[in-house]
Amino acid sequence: MHPLLHDLFLPMRRLFKTPAFSLTVILTLALGIGATTAVFSLVEGILLRPLPYHNPDKLVILGDHLEGGSGISVTAREIGSYANATRAFASMGGYAGASYELSGGVTPEQVDVGRFTAGVFPTLGVNPLLGRVFTPQEEDAHSLIAIISYALWQKRYHGDAGVLGSALVLDRQPYTVIGVMPRGFDFPPGYGLLDQTQLLIPMSLTADELSDAHAGYWGFHIIARLKDGIGLTQAGEDAERVGRQIKKGLAVAQSAINLEGAVVPLLERVVGEVRPVLRAFFLAVCTVLLIACANVAGLLLVRAIRRRGDFAVRLALGAGRGVLVRESVCEGLLLGVAGECWG
Repeated sequence: MHPLLHDLFLPMRRLFKTPAFSLTVILTLALGIGATTAVFSLVEGILLRPLPYHNPDKLVILGDHLEGGSGISVTAREIGSYANATRAFASMGGYAGASYELSGGVTPEQVDVGRFTAGVFPTLGVNPLLGRVFTPQEEDAHSLIAIISYALWQKRYHGDAGVLGSALVLDRQPYTVIGVMPRGFDFPPGYGLLDQTQLLIPMSLTADELSDAHAGYWGFHIIARLKDGIGLTQAGEDAERVGRQIKKGLAVAQSAINLEGAVVPLLERVVGEVRPVLRAFFLAVCTVLLIACANVAGLLLVRAIRRRGDFAVRLALGAGRGVLVRESVCEGLLLGVAGECWG
């Protein structure tokens, strides 16, 4: 028998002879490794993996920071104000979420819809998998066109490439499908909310949304891309300048509102609230893994102490110390591999 196979065979036979000890060690390792792996998958997916857009480090959320508020948003009128007055951004676009009734199938269903201005797509740097995105002219003309998500394309159209040009009914109005977004595209992104936005339609702001009656509705957002050579500090100063201009133009009834222009990195907007929680959680499971490893080390040490007599007999019969060490290492490796597989 090959020496390596021999070194593996004997430890394996000993482990089978002591099932209680073996299962205790394997389950202890499986608990620690499994918990750590699961939490690290969350950390990697949320904190470490880059956002699925072109050069995501240059993407920021731009808008008004209202006193006492935690987010950054804008009114419908301010989308154009920031687009025309700022100088630190290469491109930008406005967006808002909405819920529409999608009919035409077996039963109507409510779907999450993203209302985008045409500038969102070049800002994100993402092209459709099929078809095209809508143009500013189509947005201004209030064209009834839509881009569907990859998930909806698979679910409703079974991946049919002939979906382009077909009609779907949103809130009892016929929209023409002009594109399909690639798999993994999700905007606005959110942790635990994959494929949340299933349809994208032109923003096409209405006269009512641009009227004085909605001048106090901060329900829209702006995604912007920094120009090359422009940092967050310069972008923030540019946003503050425009924010002061907007504040001066507020109606008398809104003069008491304290707002200032601000920018926040997109990644920070997505993970800022969950980062401390995930870090604490990951530290906790790492501690659990260390405790599990310490317990296993203690069990192996006790087992080695109990086998002193066996080691002494084998040494007296001529077994080398290196052989005993290799067998002990192989025994530990077998337990570790088994614990990792179960975890």
